[in-house]
Amino acid sequence: MRIGTFMLTCFVCALGVGSSAPSLLSRGPFPAGPEQLAYHDAEILIYLLPVAKETRSRGSDVSWERESSPRLNQSDYFVFWVMNARPNPYGSSTIGYFAVNKHTADIWECGGDEEINKGPVKSPEIEGVQKILREAHHIDQQTVHKYRSRPIDLAAKQKSE
Repeated sequence: MRIGTFMLTCFVCALGVGSSAPSLLSRGPFPAGPEQLAYHDAEILIYLLPVAKETRSRGSDVSWERESSPRLNQSDYFVFWVMNARPNPYGSSTIGYFAVNKHTADIWECGGDEEINKGPVKSPEIEGVQKILREAHHIDQQTVHKYRSRPIDLAAKQKSE
């Protein structure tokens, strides 16, 4: 009798596990849609900036701070103030302002008040890491196309509407 009860218990357990397995397998190990980049992903891209590489080749390094102005599109971008890690006793240590699109991994150089979007930043290293990040976050070309043109400067967007 004990063996029969044991076999019945095993059968019921196997049946219970077996019925949930197809639903687990159909979802797959990955989320269904694209995910946004994490802050540390954006920091990696900032570290790879060509101007950061140039700064390091001169024996210094770069540091950055996240910009949090309400004028900036914080929902679609991480915006950074990038500076030389060594303070400049004769002037500014600012290297520039850069925005990383949370949906596409694109990097944009940002200018002053008149011209926020100066242009995209590209290099072989950046493009390689962007490819890795896009694959890891399931970002396809349709997502890139949808989010690539989002404005960084919300004030400019409001003026144009």
